[in-house]
Amino acid sequence: MRRVCVTVAVVLLLGCLISMSTFADSPFSMRARATGQFAGNQAFSNAGVTINADVAGSFGIGLEALYKVFPYLQIGAGLEYQFSRQATYQGVSQGNFQFLPIYGTVRVPFTLGQIEPYIVGRVGYGIYSGDSTYTASGLFTTNGGLYFGAGGGVDYRLGALSVFAEATYALNDGSLSALGVTVNTSYTKLDVSVGVGFSL
Repeated sequence: MRRVCVTVAVVLLLGCLISMSTFADSPFSMRARATGQFAGNQAFSNAGVTINADVAGSFGIGLEALYKVFPYLQIGAGLEYQFSRQATYQGVSQGNFQFLPIYGTVRVPFTLGQIEPYIVGRVGYGIYSGDSTYTASGLFTTNGGLYFGAGGGVDYRLGALSVFAEATYALNDGSLSALGVTVNTSYTKLDVSVGVGFSL
């Protein structure tokens, strides 16, 4: 088993080296990231009244496809799977919920070189869901809404391959509906991500 793992690792490394030497100037790239999502807040609003629930930290994974329009501008699309996280109000669990944002993105590097700081913006739609406790055993229907993210990071480039670290502020809007009543929700959090990118 160890020999197989070593062989696979060598093949992947060789593939990366070949891609770095062959496709370094391609305008198309992919970026994959793993995200630690810090404890956040979810606001519930109806008829001018807002309550705020604490949201436990969790994790997410994301994937983006980018196209270089200009040397200092990339545009693209992506998605992020947010693992389930718990909402708590006044020390009482309100159940678990999650979002699946699908979005467009703009990435602007400040410099072009081996070390590349950048800013990034993301806007799209977040698919919203919750467990039986969160939806009161299905009484409430979850409705997705606006997803927005903004932040910055640093790439360390090795030809067509890069590794990066990134911090972003993110907002996920949605609503809960039951018996003709709609409660608007707004979930905010801070994300810290690490990932890899590569030219196609």
